[in-house]
Amino acid sequence: MPKADPSASFLPWGMRWAGRPLAFLYGLGVKYDRARANPKSSPLATLCIGNMTVGGTGKTPAVIYVARELVNRGRKPAILMRGYKAQGGDEAEEVKTALSGLNVPILLGSDRYTSTVKAKELGCDVALLDDGFQHWRLRRDLDVVLIDATDPFGGNALLPQGKLREPIEGLARAGMIVITRSDSLSETDRVTLHAELQRISNSKPIYFASHTAIGIRRIDIPNEVWTVNQLRGTRAIAACGIGNPNAFERTLKSLGIDVLVFNRFDDHHAFTQNEIDELALSAQKQNASCVIVTQKDAVKIEKLIIPANVAILALRVEFTIENSTEFWNTLTKSLAAASGSSHQDGSR
Repeated sequence: MPKADPSASFLPWGMRWAGRPLAFLYGLGVKYDRARANPKSSPLATLCIGNMTVGGTGKTPAVIYVARELVNRGRKPAILMRGYKAQGGDEAEEVKTALSGLNVPILLGSDRYTSTVKAKELGCDVALLDDGFQHWRLRRDLDVVLIDATDPFGGNALLPQGKLREPIEGLARAGMIVITRSDSLSETDRVTLHAELQRISNSKPIYFASHTAIGIRRIDIPNEVWTVNQLRGTRAIAACGIGNPNAFERTLKSLGIDVLVFNRFDDHHAFTQNEIDELALSAQKQNASCVIVTQKDAVKIEKLIIPANVAILALRVEFTIENSTEFWNTLTKSLAAASGSSHQDGSR
């Protein structure tokens, strides 16, 4: 594996000398947690959408995509989220909004096994774990691991020296790998990354995916939806509190939007009324016609008082997979095999 990338560290510059020993200790903790886990089997077919790194791999749009398609294929999924910190807030709200009307339960709780039991009681036949690849206490029938094309190996080091949640060799446990934001790669980089991931994962199926901007909605006027082409050439202020702000900025610029100021907040940032007012004031000072945020941020901002002097817009993004027919053939075969097994004894 390539050498660790210091720029990926979560440590301040003055403490980066401690990155390697702290990463070593973190790795020992990962091994200990996995060794002492007593994994249970779910009472229903269980699918996980996870990742190897912290930060934004585009997991939430992927979960929405898979849940919606499962419903379209006649399955009854339930989405299992950890239910603490932000996952019980902005991410759950984003998923709930996107899947409105599809009758997909969203179950929050750190005990994923208990959530699978609840899902079965609700009549669901698939448990979809959001961010569960390092959840050692529940067996899954299929792990789909997302790799962000813009930062595939998390600085090539464990936390906090890098962004890896576990050694990259853990990819060998994956059933399928999806490279997200693959549209940012050149053809040469696609081939190189595909080959490296196949080597690490012992030749698991690998698919390429993109996050495509499909529209804009105005937060204070829910029924007002614009096409992305309507914003081409628009002067705008942007803001986000997500794991990969660079990807959001690149998307806006690729749409031909003139981003005058790009405001970065911490992932899962809870916007305050004062911050929204300041963003609106900044737009006025810069002679910008709007403030653009992500859909993840919008579910929090829309609960505040939206200033009347500027439009605050949310970018709508759709997750798409290349060779989706092959992807779904592989996924449905795994679920069919799981559904054919007993899945009765949760202690197995």
